[in-house]
Amino acid sequence: MAKGPDGFVFGIAGNAALGTAFLDWVRSGYIGESPLIPLDKDGDNEIVVLRAGSDGSLSLLSHFGAEDLSGLPYMAIGADAAVALGAMHVGAPAIRAISAAIEHGRWTSGKVFELPVGKSIDA
Repeated sequence: MAKGPDGFVFGIAGNAALGTAFLDWVRSGYIGESPLIPLDKDGDNEIVVLRAGSDGSLSLLSHFGAEDLSGLPYMAIGADAAVALGAMHVGAPAIRAISAAIEHGRWTSGKVFELPVGKSIDA
Protein backbone atom coordinates (compact mmCIF):
# COMPACT_ATOMS: atom_id res chain seq x y z
CA MET A 1 0.00 0.00 0.00
CA ALA A 2 1.04 3.59 -0.54
CA LYS A 3 -0.46 6.99 0.12
CA GLY A 4 -0.20 9.76 -2.45
CA PRO A 5 0.27 13.45 -1.64
CA ASP A 6 -3.41 14.06 -2.42
CA GLY A 7 -4.50 11.59 0.29
CA PHE A 8 -5.47 8.70 -1.99
CA VAL A 9 -4.42 5.27 -0.74
CA PHE A 10 -3.40 2.65 -3.31
CA GLY A 11 -3.18 -1.14 -3.11
CA ILE A 12 -2.13 -3.52 -5.85
CA ALA A 13 -2.63 -7.11 -6.94
CA GLY A 14 -0.66 -8.97 -9.57
CA ASN A 15 2.97 -8.84 -10.66
CA ALA A 16 5.01 -7.82 -7.60
CA ALA A 17 7.76 -5.95 -9.50
CA LEU A 18 5.29 -3.90 -11.56
CA GLY A 19 3.12 -3.27 -8.51
CA THR A 20 6.12 -2.11 -6.49
CA ALA A 21 7.12 0.27 -9.30
CA PHE A 22 3.61 1.74 -9.29
CA LEU A 23 3.57 2.17 -5.49
CA ASP A 24 7.07 3.74 -5.59
CA TRP A 25 5.72 6.26 -8.14
CA VAL A 26 2.84 7.07 -5.76
CA ARG A 27 5.29 7.49 -2.84
CA SER A 28 7.41 9.84 -4.99
CA GLY A 29 4.45 12.21 -5.20
CA TYR A 30 3.51 11.14 -8.75
CA ILE A 31 6.79 12.46 -10.14
CA GLY A 32 7.25 11.54 -13.79
CA GLU A 33 4.89 9.50 -15.90
CA SER A 34 2.68 6.90 -14.31
CA PRO A 35 4.11 3.40 -14.74
CA LEU A 36 2.15 1.59 -17.40
CA ILE A 37 -0.23 -1.16 -16.36
CA PRO A 38 0.62 -3.67 -19.10
CA LEU A 39 -1.28 -6.67 -20.38
CA ASP A 40 0.12 -10.19 -20.16
CA LYS A 41 0.34 -12.60 -23.12
CA ASP A 42 -3.33 -13.60 -22.62
CA GLY A 43 -4.56 -10.00 -22.72
CA ASP A 44 -5.16 -9.77 -18.96
CA ASN A 45 -3.86 -7.02 -16.68
CA GLU A 46 -0.40 -7.65 -15.21
CA ILE A 47 -1.50 -5.63 -12.17
CA VAL A 48 -4.67 -3.97 -10.95
CA VAL A 49 -4.70 -1.02 -8.60
CA LEU A 50 -7.35 -0.22 -6.01
CA ARG A 51 -7.50 3.52 -5.18
CA ALA A 52 -9.39 4.70 -2.09
CA GLY A 53 -10.11 8.30 -1.11
CA SER A 54 -10.75 9.65 2.36
CA ASP A 55 -14.17 10.74 1.05
CA GLY A 56 -15.15 7.07 0.59
CA SER A 57 -14.48 7.00 -3.16
CA LEU A 58 -13.14 3.74 -4.55
CA SER A 59 -11.75 3.08 -8.03
CA LEU A 60 -10.16 0.15 -9.81
CA LEU A 61 -7.34 1.21 -12.15
CA SER A 62 -6.20 -1.11 -14.92
CA HIS A 63 -4.78 -1.11 -18.43
CA PHE A 64 -8.31 -0.37 -19.60
CA GLY A 65 -8.76 2.79 -17.48
CA ALA A 66 -10.51 3.61 -14.21
CA GLU A 67 -13.74 2.06 -12.99
CA ASP A 68 -15.75 3.72 -10.20
CA LEU A 69 -16.55 1.16 -7.50
CA SER A 70 -17.88 3.61 -4.91
CA GLY A 71 -21.40 2.15 -4.90
CA LEU A 72 -20.38 -1.44 -4.22
CA PRO A 73 -21.09 -2.89 -0.77
CA TYR A 74 -17.65 -4.61 -0.75
CA MET A 75 -14.70 -5.25 -3.05
CA ALA A 76 -11.69 -7.58 -3.32
CA ILE A 77 -8.93 -7.83 -5.91
CA GLY A 78 -6.30 -10.46 -6.62
CA ALA A 79 -6.06 -14.12 -7.54
CA ASP A 80 -8.19 -15.32 -4.60
CA ALA A 81 -10.69 -12.45 -4.69
CA ALA A 82 -13.54 -14.91 -5.35
CA VAL A 83 -12.98 -16.52 -1.94
CA ALA A 84 -12.99 -13.13 -0.20
CA LEU A 85 -16.03 -11.92 -2.14
CA GLY A 86 -17.91 -15.12 -1.29
CA ALA A 87 -17.11 -14.70 2.39
CA MET A 88 -18.30 -11.08 2.38
CA HIS A 89 -21.44 -12.08 0.46
CA VAL A 90 -22.46 -14.32 3.35
CA GLY A 91 -21.73 -11.62 5.92
CA ALA A 92 -18.06 -11.91 6.86
CA PRO A 93 -16.26 -8.63 7.60
CA ALA A 94 -13.33 -7.77 5.32
CA ILE A 95 -10.68 -8.99 7.78
CA ARG A 96 -12.33 -12.41 8.03
CA ALA A 97 -12.84 -12.54 4.25
CA ILE A 98 -9.12 -11.99 3.64
CA SER A 99 -8.31 -14.62 6.25
CA ALA A 100 -10.62 -17.01 4.36
CA ALA A 101 -8.74 -16.27 1.13
CA ILE A 102 -5.45 -17.03 2.89
CA GLU A 103 -6.84 -20.26 4.33
CA HIS A 104 -8.72 -21.53 1.29
CA GLY A 105 -7.14 -19.76 -1.68
CA ARG A 106 -4.08 -20.83 -3.57
CA TRP A 107 -2.19 -17.56 -3.99
CA THR A 108 -3.01 -15.34 -0.99
CA SER A 109 -0.63 -14.92 1.94
CA GLY A 110 0.75 -12.29 4.25
CA LYS A 111 -0.26 -10.21 7.20
CA VAL A 112 -3.84 -8.93 7.41
CA PHE A 113 -4.51 -5.46 8.80
CA GLU A 114 -7.40 -3.04 8.74
CA LEU A 115 -7.38 0.60 7.69
CA PRO A 116 -10.74 2.23 8.49
CA VAL A 117 -12.02 4.77 5.95
CA GLY A 118 -10.97 8.27 6.88
CA LYS A 119 -7.97 7.19 8.98
CA SER A 120 -4.48 8.31 8.06
CA ILE A 121 -1.55 6.08 7.11
CA ASP A 122 2.10 6.90 6.70
CA ALA A 123 3.14 7.05 3.05
